[in-house]
Amino acid sequence: MDKKYYIIIIVILLIFNYIIGPNTASWDLTEDKRYSLGEVTENLVENVEEPILVEVLFEGDFPAGYKRLQESIKDILSGFKSLNSKIRYVSEDPLDVPQDQLEERQQLLAKQGLVPFPISVGDGSEFVAKTAFPYAIFSKNDAPPVIIQLLEGAPDGNNDEAVINNSISQLEYKFSNAIQKLSSSERRRIGILTSNGTKVGPSFYHMSSELSRYYALDAVNLDSTDLISPDYPLLIIQDPSESFTTDNLFAIDQYVMNGGNVLWFINTVNVNLDSIRANGEHICIARDINVDNLLFKYGMRLNSDLVLDLECSSIPQVSSVVNGKPKYENRPWVYHALGQVQGNSPITYGVDRVDLDFPSSIDTVKVDGDLKRSVILSSSAYSKNQNVPLTITTDITRANPDPALFNEGPFILGLLSEGQFPSFFRNRVSSVQQEILRKAGTTYKELSQTSKQVVVTDADFVKTNYTARNGEPLPLGANKWERKVYQGNYNLLVNTIEYMMGNGPLLKSKSKNIKVRMLNTVKAKDEKGKWQLLNLGLPLVFLLFIGMVYNFIRKKRYG
Repeated sequence: MDKKYYIIIIVILLIFNYIIGPNTASWDLTEDKRYSLGEVTENLVENVEEPILVEVLFEGDFPAGYKRLQESIKDILSGFKSLNSKIRYVSEDPLDVPQDQLEERQQLLAKQGLVPFPISVGDGSEFVAKTAFPYAIFSKNDAPPVIIQLLEGAPDGNNDEAVINNSISQLEYKFSNAIQKLSSSERRRIGILTSNGTKVGPSFYHMSSELSRYYALDAVNLDSTDLISPDYPLLIIQDPSESFTTDNLFAIDQYVMNGGNVLWFINTVNVNLDSIRANGEHICIARDINVDNLLFKYGMRLNSDLVLDLECSSIPQVSSVVNGKPKYENRPWVYHALGQVQGNSPITYGVDRVDLDFPSSIDTVKVDGDLKRSVILSSSAYSKNQNVPLTITTDITRANPDPALFNEGPFILGLLSEGQFPSFFRNRVSSVQQEILRKAGTTYKELSQTSKQVVVTDADFVKTNYTARNGEPLPLGANKWERKVYQGNYNLLVNTIEYMMGNGPLLKSKSKNIKVRMLNTVKAKDEKGKWQLLNLGLPLVFLLFIGMVYNFIRKKRYG
């Protein structure tokens, strides 16, 4: 071929490469679309106007599963960068510093709330615990940084693949949510009810800490205010223990009528586990806080009962006495149901089992208004309920419950209701209430704007527990007796807050299910020799065949 033709071909290839270089297209042919970003995510990333830096601290030599997580992190961030050059990222091992600086670096990480994770690294016969920091820090100018935990749950060596798989499926949502938080021009405000005996102190620690990272929290005291400002997108009512007056209910009702969203965490029964364990029994009675009729008007009936579930967590009970000292072992406690998420609501995306203490059941009732109800949390099919008053003893832990008696479930334990709610005060607004509205410059509304309400009949599932030794807070969802953290408690809380604050479309990225094609280790071990021979021998045979064909053709042509 003439030399000029080679030059022409090279020039054409260079021009073609220049044209398509900045616009390289790719196609995601995977079944679970692991390499594709959602439409909401793409729009969010494309609209970023100020530079955002992502510092990934999860760098280092880890086992194969964690390398898969590392690659997924880089894939998503590379996708962000290709959509918008204002987003850039760096990866580092935060402990890769000189030995004399290591302690100072660890203290700095601790101040940022970055807790190290131990990961077992080895060859199958010997394992060494390696410290890892699975975090990503999103920062922009002078805005407070947003810290993302990359691992969903703590690896324990037994279910690492499940942890990694779930972690990968959550990455897009977590990264998108961080960018959204940084891109917000102002911190939106959430109202926290502080009257009516609600829990807002130390037991509210984790919830308030999580919310205050992204939102401004305002106390709402119904003893000193007549109406709740509709400027709050969300009002949280956490475990009220004192009765609501008619004026209190009117303030909540008109807040809902003006489009306000309410998150109710309610214990409908007075019950105390410490009393049961100390005395061997406890008389449970209904808690009368005077909200039943209000919620009934909104299409939700709270039942004065307790739900017992064979799918439950455990508590310690005396199994024997040795040398005068009791010996304890954990026994299933059917009053602590492990709630299961239900339906396709964005609230339930990526949520595993939720550890509940003494939940009660909810029924739906038909009401006026255009309402959509969605069950978000329920007991298992192996459950039943007991109406109060009743006496609870620990005797139930000493015998194996008969499954035939637990056949009434599932029961609704958490309910999302959204749409237009009818006013509880229709046709009975007093002159005093009319005057309150007039002074506030508004009028009574008997049908709400589009609004959302969530009711969960266990307020303690978001409660912060503390260690007995030094009083440090345990993670949300920590079961101190099982020494296990139920990540579903945290995820359900966060999802609910985000959905109520209008971030439902972004939550859909949590529904991505990354399937892991697990290697059949038994078959791989049995057929190891065959596959080694096939992988090493077949290419050699193929090359030999090509060589023989080439020689045959060459001899035939040139004789």
